[in-house]
Amino acid sequence: MLISKKKSVPGRLGDFVLPMRKNKLQSEISFDFELYGLICAEKGYKLAWLINQALKIRLVKQQDIEVEFVGDEKLLIANFLSETDHTSIRLLKNRSIQGEGTGPLYLLPELANFDYFILTRGFDEQFPEHFIRNNLQPITQISFIQQLDIHKIKSRYNLLF
Repeated sequence: MLISKKKSVPGRLGDFVLPMRKNKLQSEISFDFELYGLICAEKGYKLAWLINQALKIRLVKQQDIEVEFVGDEKLLIANFLSETDHTSIRLLKNRSIQGEGTGPLYLLPELANFDYFILTRGFDEQFPEHFIRNNLQPITQISFIQQLDIHKIKSRYNLLF
C-alpha cells in the first residue's frame, strides 16, 4: 500500500488559500518652497547677475542637476544657488542643457513657456509676501514673472532633488 504525503505550502491550509495581507505605504511629500516662473531670453549667468543686483543676494553657479527618468532618460538642468542659515534661493533653467534628443527636454514640461524657475525656501519669514516678484519686475530683461501654485503642477516631483 502506497501513501502519498502532501507538502505544506506557505499560505495554504489544505485546499484553501489564505488571503495575503497587503500593506500600502502612504506618505505625504512636503513642498516647502515657493515657485516663480520667469520668461527671459538672457543666459543663466547674466540672469543670475541681474537677480543678485535686484535682491542683494549672491547666486553662484552650482553643479548641473541631473534628473533621471525610467528608461535611462535624463535631464541636465543649469543651477544657481544662494544660501544663508535660514533661507535659500535657487535659479533653475527649465530647458535641459543636453543636446536635442528623444528624451524629455523640460524640467516642467507643462510649463514649457517659462525659461527659468526660482525656488525660494525660508523667504516667507524674512521678507514680505511679494518681495521676489516686486523686486524682479523692474528688470527689463525679464519679460514676465509669475508665482506658481506648486500643487497644480503635474510634474512637480521633478523639483525634488
